[in-house]
Amino acid sequence: MKTFYAIDSYIFVDFNSIFLMKQAFLFLSCRLSNAVIDTFNEIATATNSEKNITRLLYHLKEANYQKEISDKDVFYFSDEILIGLEYKPLGEKLIPGNNHFPLLKFYKEHPHYDYYWCIEDDVRYTGNWDHFFNHFENSDKSFISSHIQRYADDPQWPYISIQ
Repeated sequence: MKTFYAIDSYIFVDFNSIFLMKQAFLFLSCRLSNAVIDTFNEIATATNSEKNITRLLYHLKEANYQKEISDKDVFYFSDEILIGLEYKPLGEKLIPGNNHFPLLKFYKEHPHYDYYWCIEDDVRYTGNWDHFFNHFENSDKSFISSHIQRYADDPQWPYISIQ
């Protein structure tokens, strides 16, 4: 965040705060296949800095707990998230329609980041993740998504009834 100080009609800009934007890179998954672990590691390597954090948002379900990634890199959640946050879910399961709940839970427990990236485990990117994230470094946009549709494009989508 930009910090400005006004003293005797002069404006001083705290450039440290401009260049220290803190970002959380969150990789959402309920399985730890080699592909998921490899992608998480690629993202973690590309986003490694003092100001950023990279975490696997890991959906604990029945017997899927695995230890291929250090616990310090994992933010665990369960289906309890759908009632524990006290927001109305769009259904009884995380998928489809409620995969924003883990991001919301992470935000509520870690509100001190300027930007939050949530990347689902079925996302494929064959380029350099560092180049991808750096492309948005100077963006003033508050929401970036790879898939947005107008109502007219999919009026039967079950999670919204607004035109």
